[in-house]
Amino acid sequence: MAQVQVSLRKNRGTLSVSSRALSFAAMDASVSAQLPIASIKSQAQNIANDAAKKVVLKITPSEGDALNFIFIGKDPLADRSVAAVSEALARFLASAKAATGAEPALSRFDIDLRSALLLNPKNKDLARLHADLVMTGIISEHDFWSSRKDILVNQEFAVGMKKGVSSAALVDIVKAASGGGSSNNTNNDSRMPEKSQNTTVIKFTPEIIHSIFVQFPAVHRAYELHVPEKLSEKEFWTKYAQSKAFHALKAGNSKTTSTVGGSDEIFSASEAEFDDDSLPIPKKPRNDSSNKLLDLSSTVEDHIEFGNAPDTTMKAGSFRNALPIIRRLNRHSTAVLKTTGETKNPKPPTQVYQQETELEDLMPAKVSQARQLNIQQTVNYFSGGSAVTTTADAKALNISLLNRAPVASLENWEPNLIGVAVDPIRAGKVFQALNNSSLKRKIKIPTCKDTFKIETPDEIQRIHFQASELLRHYWAFKQRAETATTGDAAALAQIKVEKLKTAIGEVYKNVEVYEKNLVSDDAKLLSAVKKAMANAM
Repeated sequence: MAQVQVSLRKNRGTLSVSSRALSFAAMDASVSAQLPIASIKSQAQNIANDAAKKVVLKITPSEGDALNFIFIGKDPLADRSVAAVSEALARFLASAKAATGAEPALSRFDIDLRSALLLNPKNKDLARLHADLVMTGIISEHDFWSSRKDILVNQEFAVGMKKGVSSAALVDIVKAASGGGSSNNTNNDSRMPEKSQNTTVIKFTPEIIHSIFVQFPAVHRAYELHVPEKLSEKEFWTKYAQSKAFHALKAGNSKTTSTVGGSDEIFSASEAEFDDDSLPIPKKPRNDSSNKLLDLSSTVEDHIEFGNAPDTTMKAGSFRNALPIIRRLNRHSTAVLKTTGETKNPKPPTQVYQQETELEDLMPAKVSQARQLNIQQTVNYFSGGSAVTTTADAKALNISLLNRAPVASLENWEPNLIGVAVDPIRAGKVFQALNNSSLKRKIKIPTCKDTFKIETPDEIQRIHFQASELLRHYWAFKQRAETATTGDAAALAQIKVEKLKTAIGEVYKNVEVYEKNLVSDDAKLLSAVKKAMANAM
């Protein structure tokens, strides 16, 4: 127990903190207060903004007004008893919350993650179950999502996934420019060229513009130089659609001349800065030194070159027409790889090839630890086989005689078909049934569409979900109440068990009502649910 001298409402006294309660007793016994630790909602220690610099301990109970205790002393900040009371109170509050099973506070990210799951049209059953059980207060939010951690992990992965550059955007714009797309302008977008009867309408969406900027740096440079000081956004994209840069997108060659309006100086000035199609082809092949290891186990050669000599079989620049396309693909691949980001903990250069240079034959052998067999009666286990052999009389068996016995029994056998009598009426019925089944099989082969489908009403499916969720939490809390180590935890679990038992009883009544109104086939679907709930009640 920790004690300190404080003042409450101008009444001096002693503040005591124990594992069960926080109590205050005035010196003249005129004022006293006592709060159980479980009833304290929060505590905060502040310094008053005055000349005295008083230290105030604010206690907020679950019900009622807050209590402000002012520490008395020459220097409360340096007093060890003040710190001891604050630390003891914080420790007792934490242990009390842990014993009562208080739910952890949710962050903004967790709330948004769960809201996205419930608002997803694919999770209608989950949202309906959440509304029936959580929103009504039958099951807490923490208990509901504790059994669905895998769904939260998948949703977090989907939210954190970065979307790469779309390659379909450029294909769509090429189709629209070639006449394959629709020429109807449904959106009043400022980046649309003016529409006329002899003009193809091209729609530049933000995704398409981003793809053009990534794969054509010259267009991005021209956009930064001219928009919006010299040209508006609409005028810029109109000129781009009439320039050779746009027609190079369709032809795959930056040297293609435009069929509309000729070459544009806006884009030609920036092309000289970024265009590398006219660069000279390197005569010497580049030696890839990214991997400094040699595969000693490789014996297959796909070309004449061997060893560490540079590979001269691949000569760059054999097809000059393919260079613009290849370089454009390389720029696109570079942009895609940059979106993945770098590793958070990169390995040092000395450990990059450490795993590949370790040979298993030179590593010390790993001996697994022996595990003891869990045999209760070791004497009977090891002596059981010998006991059987000693008690049984050993007899020599002749294998040749055993093989001859079945053969000898068939040597004198003769078929006696005269004594066999077959009823002609039954034989005719069997023959007719086989013929009919054979004809049906030839005419129509049954498929999965011919199978019977059970039309389950929505209410029956809803009852199944509710009963399964309630029963799972009921048996979990019942086991927790039986195996709890403390009395508070057992009492809390028992309270939830009784609450779930009441909810199961309400669902059980609904099952009985539906059984009276449904047909026999649909009523059978609720028999298993009714039996499981009856065992819980």
